[in-house]
Amino acid sequence: FYLMEMNTRLQVEHPVTEMLTGLDLVEWQIRIARGEPLPLTQEQVQLSGHAIEVRLCAEDEHFTPHAGTVQRFAEPSLTAGLRFDHALEDGAVVTPHYDAMLGKLIVHTPTRDQAIARLAQALDETVLLGLPSNRAFLAACLRHPVFGAGEATIPFLAQHGDSVRESLVPPHAAQVAAALAATWLGRPSTALPSPFSRPLRVRLGDAVLDLQVRELGHGALQVQAGEQRHQAHVGSDTVTLDGVTRPAAVVPGADGHCHVRWGAHDLRLQDLSHTAAVASGSGPAARELRAPFNGKLVAVAAQPGDRVTRGQTLLTIESMKIEHQIAAPRVGTLASVAVAPGQQVAPGQVLVTFESEPA
Repeated sequence: FYLMEMNTRLQVEHPVTEMLTGLDLVEWQIRIARGEPLPLTQEQVQLSGHAIEVRLCAEDEHFTPHAGTVQRFAEPSLTAGLRFDHALEDGAVVTPHYDAMLGKLIVHTPTRDQAIARLAQALDETVLLGLPSNRAFLAACLRHPVFGAGEATIPFLAQHGDSVRESLVPPHAAQVAAALAATWLGRPSTALPSPFSRPLRVRLGDAVLDLQVRELGHGALQVQAGEQRHQAHVGSDTVTLDGVTRPAAVVPGADGHCHVRWGAHDLRLQDLSHTAAVASGSGPAARELRAPFNGKLVAVAAQPGDRVTRGQTLLTIESMKIEHQIAAPRVGTLASVAVAPGQQVAPGQVLVTFESEPA
């Protein structure tokens, strides 16, 4: 026999046992520490129903941990059979010094199918804005047919992770609604219509969404997106698009960035409406390498004037006790290095810049 590991503590998933048995294992721990005997024998423990737990973490869909501030939080409706262990609130600071887990959602129902549906719904209802989380990724995993069929094994993410990530790409309607929420939500609506359309350009990841929006008064909007025309209405905490109304929330960031929620969709946008359009690959973004997440810079492997290749490690950032190598996105010559070892960096912060390449 070989001893691989010994955890002399309750496991992270102990709420699953508690939900299935109706027992409080923390209370048991305290009583046993006081010298009391175990209240039940193993034969007396009765299991009932089905329970599933997910770990809500401050990480993106590629499992990269993030730090930052929780700017907007709301838990799902805690009906019977749903448990949420957390210490989250508006303004809570998630540091890079510890594990990325923010909380645990546990559901207990009579059957597995009911547990999957209720837990996915609870994740949809959870609002967590201000930093990336795996909320939507967890819900997509729960709804994956392989998981639903009970066939998910250890290589599940290696085999199906890409398809799960593809399912997270927000549909066109969610992108349009989020852009409208970012611009108009929280503004007092005027009763006066405008005869002029307003251009609205937002960046979503690597894509740019171009809209023409005309205010019709009382929060009503007419939106042109390419060949598609939409009717929308922005309320105090909702956005209606083509007759579909969903709750909406927006938290601002730096440099025109914001984190938007429309229904169960989380989108991170940047307003480019007042930025001149540039050809692909010719704008400032093509000459800058920015920090993908919060962390401490522990090493810099390049200097201004260095000629680097695509994929070459330029810097190392430590976050959540893990070191992440940041690679060059393309071939080029470094114009400047804007950071130094030991420095704390924030998401979106410029790390290095590249010299302009001749066309």
